[in-house]
Amino acid sequence: MDLARLIGIASFRMPPPKQTAATVAEPNAPAPASQQGQATLTGMVVDAAGKPVSNARVAIDPDTAVTVTGTDGTFRLTGLRPGTRPLSVRRLGHRPVEIVVELREGSTTSQTVALTKEVTVLNTVQVIALRELGLERVGFTSRKGKRGGTFMDVREIMSRNSPRLNELLRTVPLVRRPGCARYFVDGVLWSAMAGSDPDEYLSGSEIGAVEVYSANSAPPEFLAYSRTGMPCKIIVVWTRWKLGPR
Repeated sequence: MDLARLIGIASFRMPPPKQTAATVAEPNAPAPASQQGQATLTGMVVDAAGKPVSNARVAIDPDTAVTVTGTDGTFRLTGLRPGTRPLSVRRLGHRPVEIVVELREGSTTSQTVALTKEVTVLNTVQVIALRELGLERVGFTSRKGKRGGTFMDVREIMSRNSPRLNELLRTVPLVRRPGCARYFVDGVLWSAMAGSDPDEYLSGSEIGAVEVYSANSAPPEFLAYSRTGMPCKIIVVWTRWKLGPR
């Protein structure tokens, strides 16, 4: 048997360690110099027809390296840590894209990302069943049974038919209370460095589940703090793209 035909090799370069900090930077605050690198990522976001897509959110996760595309669809991110890094691109009305890019110290990497408006057509019962399996996969179901908080699953969100995330959250008293709030989208801390609130990039039809925790009840994987070191209330959003169907 010729095993060479059955084995694929993909390169993977670990980024250098990122110095941890006791707090999460406030929106629009520059990353500390110790967390920055010398790699640069440029590129363009286009639609299925190859036309430039403006105002698309481009982020290197989980760093606070975020920008939005210009009118010509181009973007540029600098001061990045080198290595194989996840790149996410979102634009309201388009299916989000997550790919990996290899960044090299002192070099510029170019990447073109194509967005689509693909919609998977399945009957409602099948869609709900697949997304409930997705909720188990991301830990939503387990946390709902063990932790205090507000949980909205796919059935409840579909029944509310909220066109925007903020409208959906208005029904949660905890969100309206004063104090800092941090968002996690599909498990990744949402950076607001580009002035981008998740509501600007998520329609109601894209939201598959929501978890809301008080400052003192968030699970360890969803902890974030203000610059003064105080814990923030946490809003975890799972998109239907993350939960399925796929």
